[in-house]
Amino acid sequence: MHATLLRWLSCLALLGLPSAAWSEASSAAVQALTLAHLQTQGWEAAVALPHQFNLGQQDGERVSYTLQVDLLELPKQPLAIYVPKLSLSGQVFVNGHYLGACAAGTLENSRCMHRPQWFAAPALYWHTGRNEIRFDMYTDTTEVNGLSTVWVGDADVLKRDFYRWRHWASVDLLIAITWLCALLGALGFAASHVLRPKPMYFWFGMAALSNVLANVLSLMDVAIFDARAFAWLVCASRFVSVPLGFLMMLAWFEKHRPRLQHIMLTYTVLGVTVMALTDTHRTVLAILYLPWVLAAPVLLGYMVHWSWKSKVPAHWIALLVSVGVLAAALHDWGKLLGGHAFEDLYLLTFAASALCVVLGATAIGVLAYALADSEKLRWTLEDRVAQRTQELAHAHAVLLESEVKRAQIQGRELLLRDVHDGFGSQLVTAHLLAKAEKLKQGEIETLLQECIDDLYLVIDVSSPNAEQLGDMLLDFQTRITRRLMGQPIQLHWDDQTRQWPALSKTTALQIMRVLQEALANALKHAQCSHIGITASFDSASQLLRLSVVDDGLGLPEPIHMGRGLRNLTERARTLGGEVTLSPAHPGTRMTLEVIITPNHWA
Repeated sequence: MHATLLRWLSCLALLGLPSAAWSEASSAAVQALTLAHLQTQGWEAAVALPHQFNLGQQDGERVSYTLQVDLLELPKQPLAIYVPKLSLSGQVFVNGHYLGACAAGTLENSRCMHRPQWFAAPALYWHTGRNEIRFDMYTDTTEVNGLSTVWVGDADVLKRDFYRWRHWASVDLLIAITWLCALLGALGFAASHVLRPKPMYFWFGMAALSNVLANVLSLMDVAIFDARAFAWLVCASRFVSVPLGFLMMLAWFEKHRPRLQHIMLTYTVLGVTVMALTDTHRTVLAILYLPWVLAAPVLLGYMVHWSWKSKVPAHWIALLVSVGVLAAALHDWGKLLGGHAFEDLYLLTFAASALCVVLGATAIGVLAYALADSEKLRWTLEDRVAQRTQELAHAHAVLLESEVKRAQIQGRELLLRDVHDGFGSQLVTAHLLAKAEKLKQGEIETLLQECIDDLYLVIDVSSPNAEQLGDMLLDFQTRITRRLMGQPIQLHWDDQTRQWPALSKTTALQIMRVLQEALANALKHAQCSHIGITASFDSASQLLRLSVVDDGLGLPEPIHMGRGLRNLTERARTLGGEVTLSPAHPGTRMTLEVIITPNHWA
């Protein structure tokens, strides 16, 4: 029960209870020393512990505290000396025997002010009656200088019930949250690389790692280079972490503004420069922190307003933690000015680290929730895409079937229309003339041959293999050449194009009928011995040209527009082209010119 009470009182001491509370709760094996004899280079005096030098009272010199402890008998076991807080550095002597130091190295390079000290003294160092304990220390203006209450007694009791709790809180806990803060800061940087539009992760990483640097430097018990320069680096790293924390909060609430960022960073650079020029004096440091102390409540007020409007849990978490950081900052600012007990800890070190841990965990939680929500949306989207794909596949199948049927119907309609417009009308006319006995044997043969030619033409155009106009022209040439065998008329074919445009079957049929009509006119009326057919296509100008030239009688004067010429002109107009008739000397030239447009494509 007694040991449990001591543990609880040890925890309360970490919160800054006066040393009297410790003396009331200490066991008989432990006693508190609250009086000391102080000796400096210029004066000496009796002081009460805990003792703190006034601001600027000592700078860059060694001082000694001498304490006395009375023992009624020689200790049977080693006694220990427990010191909650030394000044910048210190060495301990018991009755002239060197007991130890807070850190290895010289006093000027040691840095032990942020951790408790426990020194075990062998029994042979002590004697009955009055014993003397001396602390040699080094002081300067970069830190609060002095000595806390000193505890002497059973080594195990002091270590278990006094030293261990404070060391855990001021050192072990800080190391643990510093490592955690470093991990979260690294994760923040990694997230900022992926989520570039969200600056919150970048500024969180910067604030977390700057806080880690400040903690690591504060935990070092020996300056790794010049002591004054090292002290500046420690204070500068802590000072830099403050504006980075402001920028992190602004980005957390999505209120980050480049102009405000430039102002803060500029003041930070000026601040660390002033620290270097003034040798990191505590008064100057307190003045440099003043704008941040004044700006913090303003930012906190805005954070309350933003959190109330957004109703976002992460904003309320940041607000609550920031209240604690502000309280710690006000405490430490007052401590810089000498307004708090010497044994009090600097709280901002812990509060800033706690802020990084809480906000880092919150940011990871928000990111994890967003990733989970994104994964859920991805699954939903995949299901909908699969469903829509099936629907589209079914709709495509239905549409394809409908298109095939439509194409079949359109093909049949086109074939019927071609039959009706072509040889069908010719057969009807021939039937009427034959019924009236107005056709001779030769005329019947000619009419039937024209119907056969027109039927072949419709079949050629409707064939699925007739994909190029050149193929149709070649079939037409073969068929006409076979027809004219044994007759005195010679056919000359000149195909000047290797690649014909992909035309629709309707366009190709109209072109072939113009050619067929022109050739039929030459065979019927020209009384020629040679017929030349020229076909060409200019891909640059998209001009298609067909020419039929005979060496016959030539054009009559005046030109009589019979059915053949009217058919030629009408079909050319349907194609959007033009048919011209001109003398060939001898004979006649018929030319069809069509500019191919997308309307003519297949």
